[in-house]
Amino acid sequence: MASNGDSTEPRNLTQGWCEEGESFVELIGRRDGREFDRIAARFANAKTYEHRAAALIYAVTGLLPHMEDAQSGKPNAERAANNSARPGAIDILLDDERDGVEICEVTTSLDHRFQGSVAAIQKLCDAIIADYVGAASWSLELDRGWDELHLRSLAADIAYRLNIESRHNPESNDGNGNHYVVSLHKRITARLTANMTPPVITAHSYNAGQEQKKRPYLDELTEYVATDKTVQGKVDKLAREKTHHNAQRCHLFLGMASTGPRGSLLPVSPSYFTWGALELPDVLDDLWLEGNTGELYHWTKERGWLFHRM
Repeated sequence: MASNGDSTEPRNLTQGWCEEGESFVELIGRRDGREFDRIAARFANAKTYEHRAAALIYAVTGLLPHMEDAQSGKPNAERAANNSARPGAIDILLDDERDGVEICEVTTSLDHRFQGSVAAIQKLCDAIIADYVGAASWSLELDRGWDELHLRSLAADIAYRLNIESRHNPESNDGNGNHYVVSLHKRITARLTANMTPPVITAHSYNAGQEQKKRPYLDELTEYVATDKTVQGKVDKLAREKTHHNAQRCHLFLGMASTGPRGSLLPVSPSYFTWGALELPDVLDDLWLEGNTGELYHWTKERGWLFHRM
């Protein structure tokens, strides 16, 4: 458990970094390059993040990743070919030729309901423009929590309001940098933009990842692991399968999304990993975080956090 920093002050991301490990250039130089091709073949029918997790864990640890065979529950390089699995099979088996097997579960923080809401934004704009008769163009700004709204049902009211505002021929800017803004809903405002022909309605959404972080990262990560239903299912599965496989260690690999309610968990700086206090379920020996930020973050019970430049 580590603590560092005042949660009321913005975090200085250039200070207080966790320990840095070897870069991927150094790590891959010690691995069998042909094994990455074999991993790609084994995980050909797996979810994208399972393949990615397998390759990254192999690069760092040298453990040989396999998908679980349907019949035996043992590592099997032909698993991808028959595309079958024992009910409740573990995502990745990690073979240590000296010490036995380790197990890994993989998931992401991507909120698919949120992603569906993102798609609904364009439908909202299309529905508004169908009823809009004004000449001005508008940019809708959807504040945090917008993804909980049924956007399509608001289209008619928003179009009506914008039609009224457009009749006043407002200026988009008063010359002092102040934009003409209309409040349409407690979570939706409209900002007048430069006139276009034909007029255009666009929308921009805010999410947790865009917020200036004030809450310690490790506190938030602890809450996520403890309360997210998908993650909890993965943790429970590791506890159950540890006995089935007589596993030496249990790994959880999290692909961190930059958008959605958990966007603030995107690991953008090694400074985050000395900020706050981390508490994890006892079954976890290794936690991996990766979000296409250029670093891979790896926690172990014995050492704490380490990051690798990719």
